[in-house]
Amino acid sequence: MERDIKKSINQYLKRIPNSKFVSYGSVFGEAGTADKIGCIKGRMILIEVKEEKKQESSIQKARRMEWTAAGALWFTVHSLKELKKLFNQEDIKCQDQKRTETA
Repeated sequence: MERDIKKSINQYLKRIPNSKFVSYGSVFGEAGTADKIGCIKGRMILIEVKEEKKQESSIQKARRMEWTAAGALWFTVHSLKELKKLFNQEDIKCQDQKRTETA
C-alpha cells in the first residue's frame, strides 16, 4: 500500500544528514505537488510516492515540469528501493550507506 511505502521512505529520509523534508498535501496546497518536499545539502528535492503500476496524473506531470525547470530534482517512486537507486544515481547518500571518499 502507498501508506506503507511512504512510511519506509519517511524513516529513510530522517537518516540523511544535512537534510529536511516535510510531507505535503492539504486542501490549501497546490494540486499536483509531490508528497514530500525537502532539501539535502542545498539541493531541492520533491518525492511523489505511487503504488505499484500507478502513474503520475496529468497535473502532477505539469508540476514536475515546473519544479525541474526551476532546478529541483523530482522523483516519482513506487518503493524505497527505487528511491535509493535514484538517490544513488544523483550521489545522494543516506547516513547508513557507505560512501567512498577520494582525495
